[in-house]
Formats: sequence, C-alpha cells, structure tokens
Amino acid sequence: RRIPVVEVFRNGKPIHRPSLSRPLRKVARPGEEELVRMESRSLIVVPLETAGRRLGVLAVTSAEPGRHGDEDFELVSELARRVSLALDLVGLHRRAQDSLAQLQAVIAQLPLGVAITDTEHRVILRNDELERVWGAPVAIGDDHRNSGIATSGWPLERAIESGEVTIGERRELQDGDEVRTLEISA
Repeated sequence: RRIPVVEVFRNGKPIHRPSLSRPLRKVARPGEEELVRMESRSLIVVPLETAGRRLGVLAVTSAEPGRHGDEDFELVSELARRVSLALDLVGLHRRAQDSLAQLQAVIAQLPLGVAITDTEHRVILRNDELERVWGAPVAIGDDHRNSGIATSGWPLERAIESGEVTIGERRELQDGDEVRTLEISA
C-alpha cells in the first residue's frame, strides 16, 4: 500500500479518510517514522500547489476515528491554498531581491550616472557616479528635482510625464566655471 503523503505529492489528488476501520501505520516514509508516532485513524492530505507547480503536501492526522469530517477537509484545503500562495510569494520576493541585487551590481559598475525614478520623481535606484556627474547629492527616496540640478525638459522628465524614449541626448551643466557635458537617456 502506498504512503498517503507520497501518493498525494505524486498525483496531486487530495486524500480524505475521515474514519479508518484499522489504523494507518504508513503515514511517513521509511526513516521518518519518528515524525509521526501515532496510528492514524482519521486522515487529510492535500497538495500544496501554485502556478502548476507542486510544492509539497499538508497532512492532518488523528488517532481518533471520525475526527476529521467534511468541514475539516474544506478548512485544510483552504489552508493548503493559502500556504501555497504564501510560499509562492516568498519565492517571488526572493527572486525579485536577487534581480534587484544583480541590477544594482550592474549599474554600480557603469561609468555613467544612472537614476531610476518612479512616476512621482522619487529616486528608487541610482549609482554613485550620478552624484559625481550632477555635482549634487541624490538620495534614494528623494524627488530628484530637489537635487539642485534643473532637470526640467530633460529626457528623464519627459519619460515620466509622457512616456517618451530618448537615447543619446546631451546636456551641458554649468557649475561655477566648470562646464560638464552629460549624455542622457530615458
């Protein structure tokens, strides 16, 4: 006879045995018997699935026959759905954090000043070169328009306001006697 947890993981079909006439001793895989010491007489095993992927199973057992009825099965199934969603979100968050770290590493190495802003003009990502090029501090979360650099009409502003894409545009900044030429893309 198959082990219920393994069977549900393999085929994705839940098992609900509200009242077993004899104890189900094989709930765990060989070597994991210590995890489940009781003899199961009532059993619910449901898959943990999201986006077509099976992540695991959720098993609820009781030594008392008839302990887990239809309402319990529905509750455990809903719990499994929510646990699956949470596990999926944790995975998405982890992948997003990895992607962000990779993006930060790439822009940190660029010999150009890079500012990425949201639609409210707040800087959400930048590299150190940006401050050198602009000659003014630009903090994450700050509105870049308050950096002391007049950016009105720049590709960054036009991209935020109208969605325009511009490549290779040049601007000159005058800081006292120093004039810097910037190449700007948005």
